[in-house]
Amino acid sequence: MPGYEDDPRIVRDRSDEGVPGWCAGGPREAMAFAEIRAEAREIARAAWDLWRELSRSHPPAEPRRVVWDSPWPTPEEYRAGHQVEQEARAAFEGWPLVIAYREGVAALLEAHRGYHLGGFLHEGAAAETVGLTGREEFAAAVSAGTPWHRHVLTLDGWWYGEDEPAVHGGCDGPDACVHRPPLPWLRGATRTGYLEELPGDTLLVKLRCHVRPGFGPPPRRWLASP
Repeated sequence: MPGYEDDPRIVRDRSDEGVPGWCAGGPREAMAFAEIRAEAREIARAAWDLWRELSRSHPPAEPRRVVWDSPWPTPEEYRAGHQVEQEARAAFEGWPLVIAYREGVAALLEAHRGYHLGGFLHEGAAAETVGLTGREEFAAAVSAGTPWHRHVLTLDGWWYGEDEPAVHGGCDGPDACVHRPPLPWLRGATRTGYLEELPGDTLLVKLRCHVRPGFGPPPRRWLASP
């Protein structure tokens, strides 16, 4: 946030030097959660308006067929269901209206400050649902998990990855972990809420790392430290 530029607690990185609003870490109170979320809502409203505008000049798109609505009991059923899901996604994304919408959302995102505003926005601003809900309802739903954090290591040693169950720091993996995670596994919103509710002087550090396949845990992005 403005006013923290010279704060000695800010962690700087060569790639962040000279870029306003960017750093590799700092106190939680310096992160503009509310401002980022407000910006995400504005972009979501613009995305909703864009869909309505494009709908007047493009043939309507058929709703995306939902396939993955429950767990499959066997690996064979999983693979077959996953294939059908991919085919349904490809069919939906091939509609001219959806193509134009995704391109328009990408242009909207290029004009913003550069924060990762959320999975739904960066994946095309929820093209599957934008035509099915009201403007403010859509904006609230799309911006709920912003700013987006795919990976978080909590203060008490829990690793929350993108698509895998939470893992305790003292365990080797989900199958070997017998502990009960303190937070439910949810995309985006729970992790953002956890970070936002930490004490203001908690240091958040963002790391970029490369992990060779088969060696160690997934890349860790946001680490919370007292």
